[in-house]
Amino acid sequence: MAAGKHRLNHLTAIVDYNKMQSYDSTYAVQDLEPFADKWRSFGFHAAEADGHDPSALRALFGRLPFASDRPSAVVCHTVKGKGLPFAEQNASWHHKNRLTDDEIARMRQALEAPDA
Repeated sequence: MAAGKHRLNHLTAIVDYNKMQSYDSTYAVQDLEPFADKWRSFGFHAAEADGHDPSALRALFGRLPFASDRPSAVVCHTVKGKGLPFAEQNASWHHKNRLTDDEIARMRQALEAPDA
């Protein structure tokens, strides 16, 4: 709110919006939608992008700042655990801190597999 009020046009917030909280989706725990509009309501110029698309992100970052009279927010839509099929959007992996040998092996296998 202060950034919008003071028109901090050199400030950019980059948000990894994976729509997960520690034990469930944001929809189930505390729905945040419409998320980008919330940033706008606090005086930010908000833009959204696929957070897994480097080209789209590069193009978007190349336009910063988005406005000369207010801060910018880049909402990156991402998938929690992207690239690990057994972990994608799986809340039990959100803050996992211990892995079994089998889980480590599965992670390595998924990361080493060529893209289909």
